[in-house]
Amino acid sequence: MDLSSIIVAIVTSFIASVVFFLIFEYIPKRKEYHKIRPRIEVELMEISEQLFFYIEFPMKHAEHSTSFFQDAIREGQLTQSDYELGLYNKCLNNTYLYDMNAKKLMMVGDSLKKQSAQIEESIQRVLMNQGYLDAEEILILEDTIRLLHTYSFDTNAVSYLGGVKLYPVNPTISYMQSNFYELYKLYRELRAKLFECREIRHEKRQGKNRYYRLQWENIIYLIGNKDYDNAEKKIRYLLKKYDTPMASSEMNALRLRINVERNQIDLAKENLLTLLNEPSRLKLVYQRGYVQCIRNNEELMALCRTCCTANEIDQWETTVLSEIKEKEHFLAQNKALKAYYENRTTIE
Repeated sequence: MDLSSIIVAIVTSFIASVVFFLIFEYIPKRKEYHKIRPRIEVELMEISEQLFFYIEFPMKHAEHSTSFFQDAIREGQLTQSDYELGLYNKCLNNTYLYDMNAKKLMMVGDSLKKQSAQIEESIQRVLMNQGYLDAEEILILEDTIRLLHTYSFDTNAVSYLGGVKLYPVNPTISYMQSNFYELYKLYRELRAKLFECREIRHEKRQGKNRYYRLQWENIIYLIGNKDYDNAEKKIRYLLKKYDTPMASSEMNALRLRINVERNQIDLAKENLLTLLNEPSRLKLVYQRGYVQCIRNNEELMALCRTCCTANEIDQWETTVLSEIKEKEHFLAQNKALKAYYENRTTIE
């Protein structure tokens, strides 16, 4: 056999093996991937939502209310010091209600334990399909489980030494600050991965709506970090993909905030007029998250007064001022608790 025949045989064999690989391995696996990955991305989004409510808990002023820090969480603005302060009115259970501040403390152990178990269950279900996850996603999920198991939520405050009851100097769970902050960073990493996801669009049951909500949250993040140009690009993209009244209304509201923060007041006026003249718009009090940005601009407030009744504006202002006062009370109370427990050395 001459050299040319050998080369032809090798090339032919190589081509045959490549064709075999493409037909019987690569193409079937890619088809399977494109069928299953969309559902995996939906489940990753569900995990991120569960994790959001878990890391929001330290910032709550009341157990059954949403916190005043949801936007800060989504925009990546919280610090470990914020978590430390937020945790100073939280304790695990009633065994920690032993001092003069008992009425100021929220018992959160059972709620955190329940949420933690739900997050872990969701993560374990996704990890059963590791072939459809990338390495970073696997590491984020595994690290999340590890951090969720750092502390026990069933600890009893009372310990004994020679028959004498002993109590911790600080009954709060402020010692968990680092743990919550690390989970917060993992939440941000997972969200960053989700913002890049595209397969979720093809999930048959809820993919399209989920993808819209992901991109909406991405825009919120970009605006919160002053990346207005990319926020505008995302808005234009969503308006092309989602030609619905709801999308149009929400994107206009986001543009209102962008233009106010850029001090482009003429454009902001157009956005505000569009928002206020929507046929089925909600009252201002129910849209306060969107119109919050105009409160300190007299031109925009004057325009608002021409389109809304005094009662509607008063209801909005009263609610906003009440929430500001409640937030300030929460922070002041926790600062006082922090100072008290940092200076305390014995149990009275």
